Amino acid sequence: YTFEMIANTLSLSKSNVKMRLKRGRELLKNELEELLGSPVDLVRMRNQLNGTTLKQSILNDVIFV
Repeated sequence: YTFEMIANTLSLSKSNVKMRLKRGRELLKNELEELLGSPVDLVRMRNQLNGTTLKQSILNDVIFV
């Protein structure tokens, strides 16, 4: 779904949808860091990363949750 589709469905602005999603990611990140006792990075695996050294580096170090 696009931000626009979500915004229209929920009768919110696109910026409000983006803000709410960002806040949700921050809460998830904080909860994981507290639970695991170490820093956590949340990464979206997008198609644009295919074939990049960044993606390969992430896959070498990642723990999927």
